[in-house]
Amino acid sequence: METDHDILRILNLVLNSSLAQYWLFLSTVGWGIARPTLRQEEILSVPLPLDNLIERKEELLSIDSRIRELIENSVRDERYKEHIEQLDNILFECYDLSEIEKKLIESRVSTSIDFYHERNDSKAVEAANDELLRQYGEIICDNVNKFLEFSDVSLQPIIYSSSNLIKPLNLITLQLSEGESQPELVDRNIVLEEKLQALDSAESNNSLYQRRIVEIYQENSIHIIKPNEVRFWSVAAAINDAPEIVGELLDRA
Repeated sequence: METDHDILRILNLVLNSSLAQYWLFLSTVGWGIARPTLRQEEILSVPLPLDNLIERKEELLSIDSRIRELIENSVRDERYKEHIEQLDNILFECYDLSEIEKKLIESRVSTSIDFYHERNDSKAVEAANDELLRQYGEIICDNVNKFLEFSDVSLQPIIYSSSNLIKPLNLITLQLSEGESQPELVDRNIVLEEKLQALDSAESNNSLYQRRIVEIYQENSIHIIKPNEVRFWSVAAAINDAPEIVGELLDRA
């Protein structure tokens, strides 16, 4: 039988979890905008599936004990990360989240929230790799292909690999083609690299420097150009961009 102390330990885990960070970052008036503090009523707004949490009581209390022991000994190594990951997975199940919802939370915490705290030292401003670009393209294509289910064509992502180059902008192409959608990885050439470099440094109104986010729609393809930073190509960014692209394609249909 659970005690009040056990329930408080479980609630403490929830309120310090990635899921609670995500909820509060998007729903509160202070965090993420101006004030770095949270009001009591905002913290209490976090939804709690108490019955589901109590069903997983033993697992949650075990994780809580292990995390507390590491914190008390000032240890934040791989064991700590593993315990946090285990906690997140249990909570995702308690909240009955879908796979895409889990990915969205993980992405938002590792990009938007990390950038809010760390700014230019955040992993969110690091260069995007080919795998992240592939994942971004696949999420967009999966959303579009739901509307193409009964047609002979599908949208597939083309990723331009340039892991050996330092580039200010990155590009993917979404191409309509026959058959099932399959990601394609191709090498970027020097001409493409030079054009992206020129676009990044171009001036607006002869004085204003802007970071470019460009979507170019052609008959059978869409070219998406963004700054080469993780936050612009994350899972959260793809989920955010997908409805806009779907809407644009439907308008053009």
